[in-house]
Amino acid sequence: MMSSIEGRGWTHRNLALQYIRENYDQNRNAVLYFADDDNSYDVRLFNNYIRNVTRIGVWAVDKLAKGQCDAEAMEDNQKQKAEK
Repeated sequence: MMSSIEGRGWTHRNLALQYIRENYDQNRNAVLYFADDDNSYDVRLFNNYIRNVTRIGVWAVDKLAKGQCDAEAMEDNQKQKAEK
């Protein structure tokens, strides 16, 4: 299902998710990572962390230009609130 607003980054993401749902074997284990083209990523993130995820992994996103970090607050494996 396409949105009436085209051309935003989420449009491409949603098309990719639709393709995966329609063409991917749901009985296989895999990791789907949304990287943003205006951020940089250390290869250790992939080698040391993402490859080891067995269920769900969440990482904080640092906004270097603004000097703040967005992260989910977790308690007893339950999301509590977003922290900045």
